[in-house]
Amino acid sequence: MKERSITADVLKGLAVLFMIQVHIMEVFADPSIYGSMIGRISLFLGGPPAAPVFMTVMGYFLSRTNKDFKTMLLRGVKLIAGGITLNIAINAHLLYHITTGQSNVNPLDFIFGIDILVLAGVTTIIMALLKKLLDINFVIPMILALVIFYLTPLINSTINDTSGSIRYFVSVFGGDSSWSYFPIFPWAAFPLLGYGVALFMKSQFSGIFEKKVLIFPLLVVWAVWVGYTIEFGITTATALKSYYHHGLEYGLWAAGFTGGFALLIDQLVHYSKENEFFNYFAMIGRNVTVAYVIQWVIIGNIGSAVYRSVGLRDSYVALVAVVLITSAVVYFKETGLHLKIWKFRTGNVN
Repeated sequence: MKERSITADVLKGLAVLFMIQVHIMEVFADPSIYGSMIGRISLFLGGPPAAPVFMTVMGYFLSRTNKDFKTMLLRGVKLIAGGITLNIAINAHLLYHITTGQSNVNPLDFIFGIDILVLAGVTTIIMALLKKLLDINFVIPMILALVIFYLTPLINSTINDTSGSIRYFVSVFGGDSSWSYFPIFPWAAFPLLGYGVALFMKSQFSGIFEKKVLIFPLLVVWAVWVGYTIEFGITTATALKSYYHHGLEYGLWAAGFTGGFALLIDQLVHYSKENEFFNYFAMIGRNVTVAYVIQWVIIGNIGSAVYRSVGLRDSYVALVAVVLITSAVVYFKETGLHLKIWKFRTGNVN
């Protein structure tokens, strides 16, 4: 496997693990923890190093794919259907209570939630439609990303004026509805940035990253910049409404953070080729959809019963347990052990 692909898989694996810990914090942890310094750090780790990185890497891979329009379109539809199915699976315990009259919340808010799989599906379809335009030059997807960041406040204010059932549909595009976590505006900007980076790496300008003497200074500048602006990054990430529906200012900050973070991980991977930790993260990254689904189904269903009532120690215990279970399922899939066990039990060992 190419080294740069290993870096991308490691980034996806890290993003999922950061998502697991923030899901535990958001769903399990007592509000007193949620608002503490530990909670703020958790929300930050579940912010810029998670969804922005994940979606940027997705865009990177979409640029490199050789799949035709029909295949990409079908992939997008499957992701959207999978996202809605996952919403039902995540909230199975809650939906049961709704159907039995034990809860009076609106089930549509949970079934049609705009989570990251729905975003990935819609974005895949959009990029399939725009691929010929995007491939002209790496500048085009990057400009489109900036336009999305810039227009997000306008799109949100327009969509917030809608009402009724149509709002479940338009929430895919934007607005600050409680069920709209990752709408196209602003989140489609990150895969566009990743797409642009992939094209840039194929261009005549990519040589700058082959000059090792420049990498360290770039990382130093990035680290100083992050240190200087980190309060803004944390404050926005902990205000979930501002984070999920951010505009140009935070979009640029998150893009800058993502770029430096990716470069840092790339260098660490380059100098630690046989590192077992990175091998583990890469394994999670190669099976990112499975990992994401497993952790959310566990956290979502248990979380509806213990919503924001768990202490710090038990939250950590839950985090370790979910990571171990998720890792075990991914390992079984990666190694094919589940198929070997099934063949052994059925007597088909050939």
